[in-house]
Amino acid sequence: MTGDAGPRLSIFNTFKTKAGQMTGEAARQRAIISILASNSDGGNPSGNTRTAIAQAIARENGVPWKNIYSGIFRDFDEILIPLGLVREDGRLPLKRGPRALQEAGIPFYGLTEGGLIAALSFDSGGRDVAVRRLFGGAGSGGGGDGSMRMLADLSRFAPKLLLSIFEAYVRGYCDGRIPDMAPITADKIRRTQGDALAVYRELLRSVSRLDGKKRRALADFLDSAIGKG
Repeated sequence: MTGDAGPRLSIFNTFKTKAGQMTGEAARQRAIISILASNSDGGNPSGNTRTAIAQAIARENGVPWKNIYSGIFRDFDEILIPLGLVREDGRLPLKRGPRALQEAGIPFYGLTEGGLIAALSFDSGGRDVAVRRLFGGAGSGGGGDGSMRMLADLSRFAPKLLLSIFEAYVRGYCDGRIPDMAPITADKIRRTQGDALAVYRELLRSVSRLDGKKRRALADFLDSAIGKG
């Protein structure tokens, strides 16, 4: 749920008085999702505990990890897990500490399909792994209407377009325009994209009607406008 009374994903939140500057909560949640996406192949469960994630984020920012642990604990237990974006994937045994804690172990976490979708909505370090997980079979068979197959094609030949679609999609979820992120459907995409898809469609249809010379001229114009001449 994304209602006002429930938890809300904050990865796009910015300060009202500082245009374009992400809040600490937004930066923290992005970092958590990025780390879990990077480790989502399952090869490093010890890096997916709350303490390990706090330590990794602290190293990146040059601060003591204990200073940010309480915020990360809250992000997990009050935001990311209740929203169904992160789940407990297992527990690591402990060799030291109280016996009860040794027997219970330390939980480590992973991204759900919704979490993988969130990881594709910003330029995270784990985007390539998230793409493989989401479109390589782990998340594509859980319902939907076939939209995942087309998005899988976009991930191969139009990664920037894919990023744009996912950013708008997850922003729409954060704004409450869709109730959940998974499964991805054409209806949810339509409700979150505004006029962007109509622009993409117009360009695609127009380019398909151009002859080779005019397509090259258009490509040169776009390269020049973008600064890649």
